[in-house]
Amino acid sequence: MDVILLLLTFIIGAVCITIVLALGTSNPTEKKKDNRRVNFIDPATQIIANKVRDKIMSEAPADEIQKSIENLVSTKEAEDGSKIRVDKEKALLAGVNGALKACCSLPEISKEKEYYMYSLLRQYNISQDNSAISSAYGQFVQRLLIQDLKNNKLPHRYKYTPPVNLEVNEIVVLPFFDVALYEERKQRRYVGGSKGVSIRLAKGLTYRTGGSKGYSEEYTYWQEKCRGQLIFTDKNIYFYSIEKSIKLPYKKVVAYAHDFHSLTIHPSRANAKPLYFSNLDGEFAEEVAKGIMNLR
Repeated sequence: MDVILLLLTFIIGAVCITIVLALGTSNPTEKKKDNRRVNFIDPATQIIANKVRDKIMSEAPADEIQKSIENLVSTKEAEDGSKIRVDKEKALLAGVNGALKACCSLPEISKEKEYYMYSLLRQYNISQDNSAISSAYGQFVQRLLIQDLKNNKLPHRYKYTPPVNLEVNEIVVLPFFDVALYEERKQRRYVGGSKGVSIRLAKGLTYRTGGSKGYSEEYTYWQEKCRGQLIFTDKNIYFYSIEKSIKLPYKKVVAYAHDFHSLTIHPSRANAKPLYFSNLDGEFAEEVAKGIMNLR
């Protein structure tokens, strides 16, 4: 009887485990498939998108681009002769996205090219926040901003009213949002101490060896203090948050350092601690700051 009960328990347990594993692995797979369907551009659509990109780079009129899409869509056939369904809007957006990236690869973006791209986006009513082009559009604007600075021109590309009191005729050049400000902290820790090893020689007799005293050492680390806006103007660098606000003129900066997602600013005043900002494009921010300083 006990053997039968044990066997039944084993079978029921195995069935339950199989069901749990089946349920646990099916949902994530389905989600991944859904994501791929949403983001995937089929080969036929990509071919049309490449043609659209080339038309845009040649600065063709919007109606000519639209006619080109219609003609390309009408001629797309499968091997069996059936019509291939092509998402015309997706092809257009992918073409615009490709053109924005291609502009960033040019030695210089001409004024005519810049005005043409902005005009095309307005004619097609494509928002810069559209997820299909937002990343490429951001790179396009960054490229124009750096280009302005290299041509000794003060950029005025962001229409933004900051939450800080600007000086008279002060212009916002570049704002960053949700930037983390870190503070350098110091702390002491005890290291190197050991009680040693006790060796029993006989009953009631032990020998201890290897004991040593430790020592206290100081170390530094970065701790996030708050999050806010980092704003570059033509005169100052501002950081604004509810917890803390900073105003730093460019002339009081000794050096900058950056990595992929952070920027460190070293003020010139005596005993001033470095200002470490994270969650931003550090290389781009440093290039903008140095470019503004070179205009002064």
